[in-house]
Amino acid sequence: AACLLVALSLFLLPSPARSETIGAPVVARGVVDTATGSVFVLNSGFTSAGVLDSWSFYNASQAQLGYSVTPLLLDVVAGNYIIEGIGTTQVNASDGVQTFAFDLVSGSAVVGPGALFAWLDGTVANPTQSGTIPFDYVGSPVAGTQQWFPGENLGSLFPGTNLGAGTVLGAGVGQPDRDYSIQATADPIPEPASMALTGLGGLTLLAYGWRRTRL
Repeated sequence: AACLLVALSLFLLPSPARSETIGAPVVARGVVDTATGSVFVLNSGFTSAGVLDSWSFYNASQAQLGYSVTPLLLDVVAGNYIIEGIGTTQVNASDGVQTFAFDLVSGSAVVGPGALFAWLDGTVANPTQSGTIPFDYVGSPVAGTQQWFPGENLGSLFPGTNLGAGTVLGAGVGQPDRDYSIQATADPIPEPASMALTGLGGLTLLAYGWRRTRL
């Protein structure tokens, strides 16, 4: 009976939610932004609930070694881009792909449908650095457009900061569209039903084991 109950609880578990990754492939690209202290936003955001876990980018230039990048989590409200969370600033320390934990500093790392990943060139305290993340000009972006917020228009950045509407890169600046070598990954939030059924299965196994030791 105990084995039947365990099997039933496992059968009733919904399919596990999967991590979601947004952004273009993290590969070598040939162009880097020259504007300083800018915020760039991936306009194709997350589609399901989760927690922003990690992000990756590709460094293709020795000239950008030692540069800093600060990850951000944004939402759009009535056409305005609002900072929801600020992650830990990371230093571009090597060639090729680099992956970092979001490592929340302030605000929230929880994402929902439509939440957007962004990055600041430099640090929140000193956003005066030029670009680090390489990109290519493309005819059609594989991961959607990007929104640009020039550094000279930014004040202090903190959760709740309204960056305004920004500018769409590509047609908005009279250039082709872009693919940046950067991605972000959110892990799913366990559903209460899944947690309850998993707990039921575990308790049943414990009870069954305890009963056998008593026989």
